[in-house]
Amino acid sequence: ALAARLGGIAAAYGKPVVESELLQLYRGLLVDEQESVRVNALKKTAPVCKNVEVSTRVALLKDCFAVCTRDKAWRVRIAAAESLAEVAEGCKEGGQPLDADMRVPLEQMYLALQSDHETEVRIAAASRGAEVATALGAAFGKAHVFPVVSRLAMDANSVSRVELSTVVMQLAAPLGKADALELVLPCLSALADDELSNVRLAVLLQLGPFVRVVGLDGETQESVLLPLIVRLGGDKNWRGRHVILQLPP
Repeated sequence: ALAARLGGIAAAYGKPVVESELLQLYRGLLVDEQESVRVNALKKTAPVCKNVEVSTRVALLKDCFAVCTRDKAWRVRIAAAESLAEVAEGCKEGGQPLDADMRVPLEQMYLALQSDHETEVRIAAASRGAEVATALGAAFGKAHVFPVVSRLAMDANSVSRVELSTVVMQLAAPLGKADALELVLPCLSALADDELSNVRLAVLLQLGPFVRVVGLDGETQESVLLPLIVRLGGDKNWRGRHVILQLPP
């Protein structure tokens, strides 16, 4: 119960108390013998980082959070994958991009979670791909997040394809217009024809946000995106046709 309340305590008391009193408790909970305690403490890393000095954040990432990404319990590693983007945002100062001292370790942790030997951990990392790309930057998203997420979403034998198809579409925003047209649009075209209706629907539900990123004016939009939208208006699943009708004019 205490581990689960760490975030609220950190936010309530602020940096002086967190630095002097709470950090020792937090570090102890992260190495508790009970897996559930470690998971709950790990999930509160973001508010703890937000309420300590920048130099302390660097130490917490390298000495505490990084250890959790290698924890022997796969549930703890899943919690690390699910929390990484939030931790990155919590480490930012005044909304500014992360310094290399914090960004590089977080990138390395995410790459390790992407290649974890447990499928559930890899899927958890991929499922947070859009959030990670937003937190760590478009360059990292393009080079390391999008290739993995799109491959899993396009793989007919992959698990969680519906969720990952959504993430592919959501990556348009952090990648930006040019890369969304180059990378995401081809996936959209392929997934929109997927044999699984739930995959098609997942993509269609993200079509509005995708259009807001790339717009409808431009050679690629006019030659590829607009004809695709028209074709999807005739989807055999009525839910898909309904989504097209809801698109903004």
